Amino acid sequence: STFLFPISIFASAGWFVTSAVCLWPLSLGMYALVPVVKRLQGRTVEKHYAVTATLSIIIAANHEQIGAMLVGFLGCIILYFLWKKESPGALVFVFFVISALLLCYSLLAESNALRETAEIRNSYPIFYAQSTLERLFNGFLATALYLLSPETILIQVMCIVLAAVVAQKYSDPLIRIVGSIPALYFFLFGTLRDWTLTLFPALQQFYVGTIDQMSLYNPDVLVSCAVTLFVYLLIGVILIFTMPTRPAGCLMAITWAGGLATRLVIGLSPTLYASTSRTFFITLACILAILCVLIGEYERNCGSRTPLYLFILMSVGMWLYQFYIV
Repeated sequence: STFLFPISIFASAGWFVTSAVCLWPLSLGMYALVPVVKRLQGRTVEKHYAVTATLSIIIAANHEQIGAMLVGFLGCIILYFLWKKESPGALVFVFFVISALLLCYSLLAESNALRETAEIRNSYPIFYAQSTLERLFNGFLATALYLLSPETILIQVMCIVLAAVVAQKYSDPLIRIVGSIPALYFFLFGTLRDWTLTLFPALQQFYVGTIDQMSLYNPDVLVSCAVTLFVYLLIGVILIFTMPTRPAGCLMAITWAGGLATRLVIGLSPTLYASTSRTFFITLACILAILCVLIGEYERNCGSRTPLYLFILMSVGMWLYQFYIV
């Protein structure tokens, strides 16, 4: 039914449902990666998966953000196989080429130029005065502030479960403390942000949302951004060493990096003023996927096969996911 849906209708969706429209290419893009995951696991990719995934990725990559995510993800997969001196398979190369070509086509489309001349000059003229570094900083700042928002429950739950899995797998107290740092960071500067900054004013230099730090050329920005980047990198490293196998850990780290990158690059968009909240659905989807994998890993280490916790988590997570989008 997805392939038969008239794609042209997407263009007439309107302002308030553009985020919901993005769910189509996102779901197709995730389905297209099923053969890639099977290839990582060393399993055979059935012909029907290869055919339907190829059709899916053609539709998915037409969406700029999804196309960028697919190019980055597939590029990392290819580099991983080359690092292991193995062939990723013809299908992975085909997917990468299709995604790259369609992404370039979307970026060079005439509609982007028309939108630039019709809207940006009147609504976002400062875009032309900013350097690439300043635009990336805007994307990074928006991403960091969104993840630290008390309403972004999924990232907080993910870090708590991540700390639980680390404590379950490692008995060394130092490793357990390191595994708890992301949860502590999002708890202090997210859930208890107002109390933390009121009771401990000195910690404001570590929070990226302080008003007087909203400038790339403010020296205090280096401290807060360095702390935030350290936490993000730490989450990726913990995911790599927490999963039962290295490929699985790398896949989770790539998912985490992809979720951040798809939101970060929106700073390069000349329609940032209108699109600032439209790519968070990809970040939330990546966080939800990692969270479910961590819950499954925790259950596996406990020796329990009951899917009850995972089912409840998926239900609550998908409800929150749809709530944020709507």
